Amino acid sequence: DGPRGVGWMSTYVSGIIDEKGRFFFAETSGRVGILYPDGEIFTLAGWVTDPLKDPVWYKKPTHVVRENQVLRGTWLEGKYPGEEGSFGTALDVAIDPTDENVLLVPGYDDNCIWKVTIKDITTRDVEVTVFAGALDHSAGKTDGTGHDA
Repeated sequence: DGPRGVGWMSTYVSGIIDEKGRFFFAETSGRVGILYPDGEIFTLAGWVTDPLKDPVWYKKPTHVVRENQVLRGTWLEGKYPGEEGSFGTALDVAIDPTDENVLLVPGYDDNCIWKVTIKDITTRDVEVTVFAGALDHSAGKTDGTGHDA
């Protein structure tokens, strides 16, 4: 996270640009963020490197990597056992056409569609819930709504 030249994202992102020119993106490493027109990047939900620590990379176990990261967002449901919250593999971002403060994020490994609600963009107050799919992330092929899908 940070201003142009400091903040970075991987090349494995996809997302959508809103009417204000902000790029909301999902990164396959498990975060949902925003890239502002001035180049600033900020993680809205998911794990991001703690700015006070060095990043830990390749071939390190998850628990070691998490020691150098902070979790953004308030995860209200869909948490994995032993975690405070996280995306498995976030694939893309869509903006809810009825509410520009709601992002929908399909999770490949999560077997669900996440709902990321931006309560206050200035304070980065974000809530994460499961929009569609089982709370325990079990796979299924059932038509339905909410957690029954």
